[in-house]
Amino acid sequence: MIDVIRLLPRSNQLARADGTVVKGSDDGVIWHDLHPVSGVDTAQWYEARLEWRASYRRIRIYDNHDGRCNLSGIEFASYLPDQD
Repeated sequence: MIDVIRLLPRSNQLARADGTVVKGSDDGVIWHDLHPVSGVDTAQWYEARLEWRASYRRIRIYDNHDGRCNLSGIEFASYLPDQD
């Protein structure tokens, strides 16, 4: 389960990170958008806190601009307490 996504763009291709979408799926057929990347202008870690705790079997980085998302790193974390 994740509720935080951290992304590090490549320092020499910052603009290519914009438009990338982090998606999740349970079956690999239907994909749900978790976070669309935008506003990247500096070579630094960007953190996105999800409004809900996401739980998917599969996570993918979707790129709609010729496979050039150019991310140096991505991290997934869960900061919310368990809700049992």
